[in-house]
Amino acid sequence: MPPGSRGPRRGRTALLISAGLLLLAAAGAAAVIFIPSLSALAGIDGAAPSSGAPTVSGSGPATASASATSSAASPSATATPTFQMAPVITSPPPVAETAPPANTSLDLGLAIPVDLVPCNGQYLTFYYSAITPGTYASEIQASLDTHPGSRYLVTEGSCSALNQVSKDGTRIYGVYSGPYTTAASACLARAGESGAYVKVMNPSTNSESTVACG
Repeated sequence: MPPGSRGPRRGRTALLISAGLLLLAAAGAAAVIFIPSLSALAGIDGAAPSSGAPTVSGSGPATASASATSSAASPSATATPTFQMAPVITSPPPVAETAPPANTSLDLGLAIPVDLVPCNGQYLTFYYSAITPGTYASEIQASLDTHPGSRYLVTEGSCSALNQVSKDGTRIYGVYSGPYTTAASACLARAGESGAYVKVMNPSTNSESTVACG
């Protein structure tokens, strides 16, 4: 190559090298500017999940708590309550106190029942005695009407101080008042009554004897 031709080539080569260096320098600057921008974008993208609603891990405490709450609220997990009825305690109905049944074979069917008088040491004042079967009821009722407040008894089954049967072997029904605790009271009830007499209901008393009233 002629010596005069090397000068221009060297000049072009230097220009090309300078242009290449400038391009490299420009590319380096652009890379420096672009790389932070990518990092910033990457940081924003990386922080984006933290700014949203938190995700709950399937194995975390919140899941266990939610599962326990769901189980407690679930009807199948709730124990079915059992109810035991208290025993009903009932007391037996009170038994009405009733008088001993009357001896219907001795009762005359009057408004008041027949009495059987025990030997209790008390005094009775007798107004009338009926010994004829068939007229017992009418005779006794007539005497009861004549002596208000009086009662009637049958001597059969009463205290042995009374004759149990008549001399004819019939029953004896008597109309009486009392009982009285003293002979004086019984004698007072006898006053003014023709045929009335007083007897004491004592087993040792003779059935034929009466109490003497002054």
